[in-house]
Amino acid sequence: MRRERDTDPVAAVSHVLERRAPHRLLVMLAVIGILHLFFLIAVELNRELVHKREITRLSAEVQGLSEELAALQQVAGRGFDVGYREALARNQGFVYPHESLLVTRRE
Repeated sequence: MRRERDTDPVAAVSHVLERRAPHRLLVMLAVIGILHLFFLIAVELNRELVHKREITRLSAEVQGLSEELAALQQVAGRGFDVGYREALARNQGFVYPHESLLVTRRE
């Protein structure tokens, strides 16, 4: 049996591999690598959730700004209407020089 192992290189290598356990350093490196992989996956999932929330928030902000832009464009479109400009000025508290402004407390 011993001669067979000596002459057959495959049998000699397989015999050595059967007896040897994996090196502890390789096992530790594999465990650390797996833990690092799980950590990276968790970080990327967290980053994706944060980005989705930010995208949702920014989309709502863009929608609000678009509505505000439409309202301002409507005001700018009626800017040459004298009656509309007078109503806007009176809404802001402006009066003609011959008028008196009476300020009351709102309830």
